[in-house]
Amino acid sequence: MIFPSRAGGRICRVLMVLVVALLAGLVSSPVASAHGEQTQEAFLRASTVLIYDVKFDKTKVKVGEDLTITGVVRIMDSWPDHTIKEPKTGYLSIVAPGPKFLVRERWLNGQFTPQSVNIHKGETFPFKLVVTARTEGHWHVHPSFAIEGTGTLVGRGEWIDVEPGTLNNDVKLAGGEVVNASTYGLARVATWHLIGIGLAVFWLIFWLRRPIIARLARVESGDTKLITSLDRKVAGGLIIAVLVALVAGNIYANETGNLDPMPLQIDRITPVPAAESAPLVESKITKAEYNKSTDTLDFTLHVKNTTSSPVKLSQLQIAEVTFVPVGKPENGSVEGLTITGNEVAPGQEVDLKVSIDGAKMREHNLLPLKEPQVRLTGLMFFTDAAGHRQVSEIDEVTSPIFPGK
Repeated sequence: MIFPSRAGGRICRVLMVLVVALLAGLVSSPVASAHGEQTQEAFLRASTVLIYDVKFDKTKVKVGEDLTITGVVRIMDSWPDHTIKEPKTGYLSIVAPGPKFLVRERWLNGQFTPQSVNIHKGETFPFKLVVTARTEGHWHVHPSFAIEGTGTLVGRGEWIDVEPGTLNNDVKLAGGEVVNASTYGLARVATWHLIGIGLAVFWLIFWLRRPIIARLARVESGDTKLITSLDRKVAGGLIIAVLVALVAGNIYANETGNLDPMPLQIDRITPVPAAESAPLVESKITKAEYNKSTDTLDFTLHVKNTTSSPVKLSQLQIAEVTFVPVGKPENGSVEGLTITGNEVAPGQEVDLKVSIDGAKMREHNLLPLKEPQVRLTGLMFFTDAAGHRQVSEIDEVTSPIFPGK
């Protein structure tokens, strides 16, 4: 079919735009910086799932080497089920800038959990992830826990350097054949993508060969004679082509498969949550406010020591950020916690004055003064001289935040 010169020029311009767009997509874009999780609202990150005690067994590996990530996942009792549906299904994984690692193993409280699991509010699960490096580079990696209907929440991240190496991703199929899982079936996937792209490009060129603005003006004026007989024939032909491709692809897949097709298997496990440790204190926040003059979030914490040894508040975690007193950083924590009268003697009942640096909270988008749910939610960590530890949850109902003077 020969088009007039003006139409031919338009087609050339359309093809040029499509080629430029395709090339731009193929060019590797720079890796985004870390901390995209901070775009989520503070109340969502702080009152749904908290991941703490995160440890990476190494920060430098070669392609093909394993990296182990451990920590603890807590499904918060203060879950905002008045705005988000109650958690029932969760999935342990990692967050990284693309498929830079393979997840080999997922463990929750010592139980192997390869797929999604059943969960409930208030449960705590020590976890272990074994991942294998697959791409060279400098990658920021977080352990993550996804909740159906809510989204993915992350724990503390770490920069991992991946050096050159060899990745072995061979797996044995049910029929005994050993294949490389990274490339198995790749040619078939690429073929279907090319078929789909070809049909889409043809459809675009067919409609873009005519002026878009002029057609829009005619539609706005009420013209109903824009669809020609040729348009209908081409559309009908394209529908037939798509149906033929789908039927032919299904026949080809059935004829070339080595085994009878098997649906993906589901094993929905209900892991046993960790047992709560013996309590060290009884605690409750009685007052919380943001002080503009000092740029701090101040709250009063009423604590009663129920043990026979001194107890102190060692750290406080909000979302994925752990705040510790100045001069005591560890495992990626943030120095921004001030505690007055911290040590509580055996049997003593005191009010602790606690302040969190407002600038550090804003840096991590954790100061929820302008959010629809203004509250303080997180975990407090109490320790005694023997090293015993109690993790206490800050309850949203008893600890509202009031903007101070």
